[in-house]
Parts: sequence; C-alpha cells; structure tokens
Amino acid sequence: MKKDRKKHIVVVSAFVFFIVLGLACASTPSTPSAPEITYTEVPYSELWESMRQVNSPGKGFIVEAYFNRTNAPSEGSFSIVSDPTVRETYWINGHDRSYRGYRGPYETYADTLQVERYNDQTYKRIDKNKKYKIYISLHDVYDERDRWVPIIDRIEGLMSLEEVAAIEAQEETDRKAAEEARKVQEEQAKKTEQTRLANLYRQAGNNFGNLRNTSRRYGTTFGNDYLTTTYDFGDGNYLKQSTSILGLSFSPSRGTYRVNGDTVIFLSSEGEYSSGTIVGTALNINGDIYR
Repeated sequence: MKKDRKKHIVVVSAFVFFIVLGLACASTPSTPSAPEITYTEVPYSELWESMRQVNSPGKGFIVEAYFNRTNAPSEGSFSIVSDPTVRETYWINGHDRSYRGYRGPYETYADTLQVERYNDQTYKRIDKNKKYKIYISLHDVYDERDRWVPIIDRIEGLMSLEEVAAIEAQEETDRKAAEEARKVQEEQAKKTEQTRLANLYRQAGNNFGNLRNTSRRYGTTFGNDYLTTTYDFGDGNYLKQSTSILGLSFSPSRGTYRVNGDTVIFLSSEGEYSSGTIVGTALNINGDIYR
C-alpha cells in the first residue's frame, strides 16, 4: 500500500513538472532568425520607389549618396542626398536606433549580420563633401501602414575614430593659432592707433576748440532704464559721468583733451588715448551723438 502511494506521488510530481515546463516554454517568445540580406545596387533616383515595393524580408539596396548634415537631429538617424547642394533628402535609421514597435528583436541582427551600429557619433566620421556607398536593408514593423523600415547596415569609406581624433586635434591647434594671430593683430592695430592719436594730441598744442567750459550729453534706453552720459569740458580737462533713472551708479572718468582740426583727442588718467569727431556743435564719439 505504501509502495503504491509513493508511486502515485512520483507520477503526479512528474506530471506537474512537465506542465510547468510547458507553460514556461509557451510564455517565452521565440527569437526570429536574422534574415539573409540580398543587396541590389540602385541609383539614388530609384531608391525610394525600390524601397516602397519591398514586401518580404531579406531585401536590401546599395546606393551611392552624400550625407547632408554633420550632426544628427536624433540619435541614430541619417540624412542622405544625391548632391550636397540639394535640399531633398531621405532620413534612414541606423542599427543603434530605438526598435520599439518592431516585429522581433532586430537590434540583435546588428551582431548576427555583422553590420555596424551607427549612431549620432557616426557623423563625426563623415565628410559631407564625399560620396559614400551605403548598404540599406528593409525590416517589417507594426504601425498603421504596416510598412517596411530601411536600416543602414554599412557605410563604406567612413573615417576611423583615430582619424577623427587627429582631425579634431589639428582643428583645435589651428583654432588656437588663429585666435593668437587675431589677438596679435588686434594688439598691433591698437598700438598703431594709440601712436596716431598721441601724435595728433601733441600737434594740437593747447587747442581746446569750442569745447572749453561746455558740456555734451547723450541718452539711450537700456531695457527699462534710461542712461545719460555727460562730458564736462574745462580748460583742457574733462569729466565723463553717467546717470541712470533706476539709480544705477557708475564710476566717473577723467583726463585731458585737445582739439586737432575736427578731431578731439582724449587722454584718460589711465594713459589711454581715444577720439571723437566735432560735427558743428555736436560731438560724435563711436557713433553716439553728444549735444
């Protein structure tokens, strides 16, 4: 009797085990095998229509085209054109793009098919003035149109990451050199202008023109504020002050001035020269008219 009971328990346990195993297997979705892609070369002008006619897996195309952007608007999307000067474009995803909605884990195909996982960083490896041979495969997706989506499998002729790094390093070197050259040029131009104004100042002697013991003002709106700048001219000396209707405070500046023809030359207390142009009774300083 005890042996029959043990035998019954073993049979029931085995039955339950196989039922659980079967349920577990049934709940695990099968992974579709990667389709073998057959690529057909097509001219760029026929690419769109060729892709629209695809209705079964394993189809792909090879097209020669340019990339018309150097950065991607969204991760893993690429814009290709027939000519770098035209606006018409196709947007095609890379294998690293989101696969939400696809009929199967196509992200695994990137490894199975030995294709590259292109993403937004790929644009660093692209020369937008170079034509590339691009391999595109079509994959089925769930959406209202039940359409086949093109995915870029391979791009021939891309720069390596090492080449990109070398180019970026050279560009940074060139940028710094250009910036340094610009600073040197600006400094030289400033010295030349300071020398010119110093000569005009000395040549003027004690000529103060019609500015002696007068004032000139200029007002401008600055946001919700209104700023008024005043030059008070004395007997060869000047005082520059600014006031604000919002009560902002500004440090006054002082110095001396001389008039040479229609040019007034200022020598600040810090030793810097600047100038303005006399127009009638007004004074033009850097485009601002003081009256």
